[in-house]
Amino acid sequence: MYRGIFFDFGGTLVTEESDLVAHGNIYRSIIERFKLDLTPENIDSAIRSRIESALENSEFKWERLIDHAISAIEEILSANRIFLTSEDRKWLEDIYVEMHARHLELFPGVKDTLQFLRSKDIHLGIISDIDDSLLYATLSRRGIKDLFDSITTSEEVGVGKPNPLIFRRALKKARLRPEWCIYVGNSVRHDVIGAKRIGMTAVFLGREPEVDPDYVAGDFNELREILQKLIP
Repeated sequence: MYRGIFFDFGGTLVTEESDLVAHGNIYRSIIERFKLDLTPENIDSAIRSRIESALENSEFKWERLIDHAISAIEEILSANRIFLTSEDRKWLEDIYVEMHARHLELFPGVKDTLQFLRSKDIHLGIISDIDDSLLYATLSRRGIKDLFDSITTSEEVGVGKPNPLIFRRALKKARLRPEWCIYVGNSVRHDVIGAKRIGMTAVFLGREPEVDPDYVAGDFNELREILQKLIP
């Protein structure tokens, strides 16, 4: 009998397309504030390169993604002979969080699925490689924060998935054994491998995974069908 279900966040609960919209609005705001003769694509390239590099090493040491983004922006600005003040840094952090909270959209069926699971009286949690401020702001704005019993992030634990430490921290909070729990995510490396390595049942949200999860769901309608069988 399963007693807990944990979800990834980005690409699992919220769409990657809406993340692109959020970033586009961040970059346009930066260009307007600092009067830069650049395109959003110029800024995006610099920031994504920095963040992707950070994520490659996040399994062993987590550093806030927003800090990497601000460092990349600072380099762009200094090349244009613009130097950040403490007020600028606070504005950058605020706009980064606000634009994500405003524009990140839930996949269809997310809220209904979470409410269905709440009715089953099992532990609902999030385990995600993400900055705390961005996650909590978005969950609150989308009205689903209170549907979760626990939230565990890489910023909190200090390492990213698939490091077993972040999964163990979440299980400790929930007071659950891994074999009692299901993990749902859209990344083979971070979610499927990480969950299975520690002994959780892994549900891959997507199509044609490169390794074998325990279950595959193409969307939240298919996920709910699977969960209804696993949690009668």
